[in-house]
Parts: sequence; structure tokens; C-alpha cells
Amino acid sequence: MRLEFHRSYCNNSEMHAYLGNWIYQNQTFMDFVRPALWAGLVLFFHGPVAGDLSGPQTFYCAALWEETKRPEI
Repeated sequence: MRLEFHRSYCNNSEMHAYLGNWIYQNQTFMDFVRPALWAGLVLFFHGPVAGDLSGPQTFYCAALWEETKRPEI
């Protein structure tokens, strides 16, 4: 048995247009990236706010832990 390859040049523009419409619904690259960029901005600005608010609560929990520790026998 012998495999033979035949080279031929085809116009794939119709197939490319069909796949672009079927798979990607003709969305651009920015349409895919935009939700990730917004999520990154939200997390970037929310992180310091959440970190700043958790400081006093952590200190308060540590103070309560010290008050409620049982005396060692």
C-alpha cells in the first residue's frame, strides 16, 4: 500500500466565512477580551478596599480569642 499526496490550491474564503459565522458569531477579538478586562479592573480596585476593611475585623477577632482562652491547668 502506498500513500500519495496531491497538492491542490483551494479558495478557503467561503469556508472561513462560514466558520466565522457559525463558531464565533462574527465577534471580534475585543468582544472576547472585554469581559476579562472589566473583571480585572473590578478586582484591581476591589482588592485594596476589601483588604483595608478586613484589618480591624481581624484585630477584633484576635482580641476576642485572647479574652476567651481557657486558663491552663
